[in-house]
Amino acid sequence: MSSQSSGPSFPNFAPYNLNQPILPWSFTGVTVNYAGNASIEKNVIENVASYGKQLGILTDAVLKLANRSLPSKPDAPEKDPIERLHEIAVQVEKFKDAHKTSLLNEARQAMDRLAADNSATASYVASKYVEPKE
Repeated sequence: MSSQSSGPSFPNFAPYNLNQPILPWSFTGVTVNYAGNASIEKNVIENVASYGKQLGILTDAVLKLANRSLPSKPDAPEKDPIERLHEIAVQVEKFKDAHKTSLLNEARQAMDRLAADNSATASYVASKYVEPKE
């Protein structure tokens, strides 16, 4: 009994997964210079609104302020673009506050480790951050 082949066998060069991230931190060998904190930017893009979503909301808000709104889509829920922009701003501030708290905790933990390892060095480092008394 012989097995029949449906044709010649070729190596498969095409990838099985065509899903590719386009977020700046997913590019290998590419450096992205943020005006702000890259960690906060990443959290905002992944958890609040993508760049395109933010740009769309900003565009809608500016057009509303200029009394030049675009016609709404029939199936889209009507929500005030200024309110949407405010919601994003509130969420971004929450990420910034969480980041500050995280940095503070990391700094405290690092100083605790340094103090346990070398108390003189820990004292020296701490002294560099003490405000001079007037």
